[in-house]
Amino acid sequence: MTRLLYALVLLFAVSCGNKPETRVYFRSSLWIIGNATEETLNVSWNFPGDSRSEEHLRPRDLTSIGSVDSTIPYVKPEFGEIQKLAGEEEMTISLYSDDGKLLKEWRWSERDSPGRQIFDESLWEKEETEYNNKITDAVWHFYILPEDIGQEEI
Repeated sequence: MTRLLYALVLLFAVSCGNKPETRVYFRSSLWIIGNATEETLNVSWNFPGDSRSEEHLRPRDLTSIGSVDSTIPYVKPEFGEIQKLAGEEEMTISLYSDDGKLLKEWRWSERDSPGRQIFDESLWEKEETEYNNKITDAVWHFYILPEDIGQEEI
């Protein structure tokens, strides 16, 4: 009986001892739009999972239009993940003047069309931060220019 009790105490001590730490790594992709015009704009988007779908953007302001998190390590973030924000819908981002006039509307399906297209990856600046050689976060920046809203650049 003493041996059994000793064995149980030993087993309990070993099982409650130093357990290896389990870590869950998250990586994030974040998309930010900046207003590089001298006009105040209203920006709207149709990302169903986002509680905000419109933002008032003064000159030189920035706003996040969405983010995607993942627990898959060793995978570099890709721009195309932005599609996950819209779900099954066609992704659109629209610009309105301060008085409500539609100035520009971009659609995911038109990203390869001529002219500046917001969903053209080459027009976004990408900043990456790597953690523990496993996770890479990315922040994507797009700047709305005067030409995007039909103004000549000064």
